[in-house]
Amino acid sequence: MSEFSRRDLLKAVAATATAASLPTDSYAAVPGAPSVPVHGWQYGTASEVAQAIRSRQVSSSEITRLALDRIAQFNPKLNAVVTVVAESAIKRAKEADAALAKGELWGPLHGCRAPSRTPSRRKA
Repeated sequence: MSEFSRRDLLKAVAATATAASLPTDSYAAVPGAPSVPVHGWQYGTASEVAQAIRSRQVSSSEITRLALDRIAQFNPKLNAVVTVVAESAIKRAKEADAALAKGELWGPLHGCRAPSRTPSRRKA
């Protein structure tokens, strides 16, 4: 019989807790829609997230909130995002959700979070 370590137990408990915390009714199977990425939508590819938004498995507002939460969690150590414009990001996500509700589609990545990258001015 193989041994079951504490680490194995913790992994199993964490996986079970994560799975149990997902709201199953809001992720009902939609034909052609992607399944929820293992660790959540914040780990999905842009095309997976865009397809999930179009199929209404997740809203642009939810995706934006997940992205902002991750920035808040990791940016103090990484310093990867210079300026966080949370209010305008949330406003734009709500606009994307409203447009989708009216049947409007802004393009293939409708409602996806997309940080902008502004090149810095450096002397050559």
